[in-house]
Amino acid sequence: MRLYLPAFILLCLSTLQAQTSKLPIGGWTNHFSYKQVKDLAQSDSYMYLATPLSILVVDKEDRSSFKLDEITALSETGIQRIAFNKESKTLLVAYTNNKIDLLKEEGLRTLSDLQNFQGISGNKEITEIVMDGPDKAWLATNFGLILLRLDKEEFASTTFTGEKTYDVAVFKDSIYLAAEDGLYRIAQDHPFIEDFSQWTYLGTESGFPSDYSVRALATFNGHLYLATDQIIYSYDGQSPTPIYDASPLKPTFLTAGPTRLMAGFDKPNDIAGGKVVYFFDDDTYTDAPDCLHRPRAAEEDEKGNVWFADLWSEIYIHDAGQNSCSTYYTNSPYTSYVYSITLSGNEVWVATGGVNPNWTHTLRPTGILHMKNGVWQAYNQYSRPDLDEKANDFLQVLPHPSQEKVYAASYYNGLYEFDGSSFKLYNSNNSPLQTHPDDTFHTRVIGLAFDESENLWISNHSSPTPICVLQADGNWQCFTPPCGETSLAHLLIDQNGYKWFTITTGTGGLMVFDEGDWDKPEDDRCRIISTSNSLLPDNVVNCIAMDLDGEIWLGTTKGPIAFSCGSDPFDEELCQGNKRIGELDDFGAYLLETENILSIAIDGANRKWFGTENGAFLLSPDGKEQLAHLTAENSFLPDNTVLDIAIQPETGEIWFGTNAGLTVLRGEATVGDAINKPLAQVFPNPVRPDYDGPIAINGLARDANVKITDAYGRLVYEGTALGGQAIWDGRDYTGRRAATGVYLVYSTSDLIFGKPNTLVAKIVFVR
Repeated sequence: MRLYLPAFILLCLSTLQAQTSKLPIGGWTNHFSYKQVKDLAQSDSYMYLATPLSILVVDKEDRSSFKLDEITALSETGIQRIAFNKESKTLLVAYTNNKIDLLKEEGLRTLSDLQNFQGISGNKEITEIVMDGPDKAWLATNFGLILLRLDKEEFASTTFTGEKTYDVAVFKDSIYLAAEDGLYRIAQDHPFIEDFSQWTYLGTESGFPSDYSVRALATFNGHLYLATDQIIYSYDGQSPTPIYDASPLKPTFLTAGPTRLMAGFDKPNDIAGGKVVYFFDDDTYTDAPDCLHRPRAAEEDEKGNVWFADLWSEIYIHDAGQNSCSTYYTNSPYTSYVYSITLSGNEVWVATGGVNPNWTHTLRPTGILHMKNGVWQAYNQYSRPDLDEKANDFLQVLPHPSQEKVYAASYYNGLYEFDGSSFKLYNSNNSPLQTHPDDTFHTRVIGLAFDESENLWISNHSSPTPICVLQADGNWQCFTPPCGETSLAHLLIDQNGYKWFTITTGTGGLMVFDEGDWDKPEDDRCRIISTSNSLLPDNVVNCIAMDLDGEIWLGTTKGPIAFSCGSDPFDEELCQGNKRIGELDDFGAYLLETENILSIAIDGANRKWFGTENGAFLLSPDGKEQLAHLTAENSFLPDNTVLDIAIQPETGEIWFGTNAGLTVLRGEATVGDAINKPLAQVFPNPVRPDYDGPIAINGLARDANVKITDAYGRLVYEGTALGGQAIWDGRDYTGRRAATGVYLVYSTSDLIFGKPNTLVAKIVFVR
């Protein structure tokens, strides 16, 4: 017999599978990491593994999996705790913002009572959830104990303790509460559970220490087990018996399974020194396999397999009868860290390093991520023998334009070249790349860009020769700009071949460089662009991009600015910058002037996407009109800090790299050529009766005029393509849905050899 899965979850699964094949216009999908799990729960059929952003659901029988997130099933991100009630078949998800989701067979119910409760100042944290029969869930919190009625979907009572509580257990007709100052008890049928003065404190007269704190509780083998700061006790309701001294470790959880009690421990001042101990019926114990680092939960399934939630880097399972752990592989990014995203065809490259605000090293070892054909891989010192402990702080990945290799910039150790099988390192030991004069240990590489001759230009930050080129023939050449600036960071090569560098010092925001004749250092030119000689609003420039018309857009801590310098960015009078992007009101305020612009991307319609600390903004091609503002509150962005944005030009997919990880939006605009392609792509086509979303016509000339008529030649739509793609809502001018039949698409672009370039396509509607 097939194991139970709620119908609501089945619906989410089918939706997720549909989204992974091809995102609809306006559709979202996430690429979250499932390597660090913070909580576990299980039903008869499934193991639920919660990360901060979503839940991985694994079939315990065949180990297949699917994911539940805000797009497919959940109401929020920021998961704090989860629990499953097997009797009522309810998955309870508690969030850091104090919302609670109840996922039942009939659908999702979200409770906001705790979030909206104003009687408690400060943060309200749910520390543990314990199910009690089919209808009740006890929630231990940092302010007391809550009883949630699952059947009525309401909070039945709240016991304010005045101190933090860590766990709750029901044992021998009593409720036990683990608190900061010890263990409390009250009868289940007591009429005044809400009154904390009615609870009994178990102190020295009950055999407990005079001063102790209880961190976790669990019932197992007819006993209540409790973990203090160091000691595990077995309690029969009369007197406690110490059974394990964890010193110097600190307990993190107690969980009872069918055959064992599992206790998790952290090692103070050691992020990877944790372990799990198994206790059996006779209170004997043994260590779990040595595969764990920061255990946060464990669940034993019906076959004796133990699943672990660990905040380190993998999902581990101790399979019954084995002496070691196995790793459960998930097709997801290794980490949620994002510094920059590079899209190349159907491949995605992510640099996961970082720098501190003062441009010191973060020592982030998570490497680079790669997705090809939907499969994620990670390249770092833990997964590759040719990457050592110095492979830190990767800031950019750049594929070669014609060869099967990529280059990765490490702010810690230089330039890495990867040919698909092995890494080669260029740094101060084997190339002209140099170190900082005051920091001879690190070769700081930040910006990478290929010119038209496939020479790789490199910003070698704070080096005496901060501009280096790995030429197409394998030779090197480096330059010292005559401006005297060496703190060069992000790099862009414009359509005239000039190199634009952001500057990390506070006195200069940007440098433009022209190498002239490579063999004549005397003809090198450079110009420093700052607030003192241009309209640059601030000298802190975070990012740089070139739009489809060749304009250079900069993101500063005080908004964006565009430079329209034609063919001569060295002309200070001509190249001043357009500081005021677009007027917002009648009081002299301008769009985004108070935003810290972290990233810029240009879509196929030449519209500007800006990543900020307050979400993502979309501006018109000229920057004078705000078209959209996406936030975590009004969209599926998992976090409002958008560190990088990258756009796939052919599909219009917009990749957002946030503080919480990667998410993708299928945008409306794609890149368009000068003329229409011979055949347009229309999707969906045919349009089925159950579809009521946008219809995309792709393959058009940039900004082409588009008309759609019915079979009788009556016009139902006319508009302009967004880049190379037109979007039709499937309705005529009266707002009525198109009826069954064939509709014709006519697209006309600019004159080619004196004649307009046209394209005709068909759309079939089945109602």
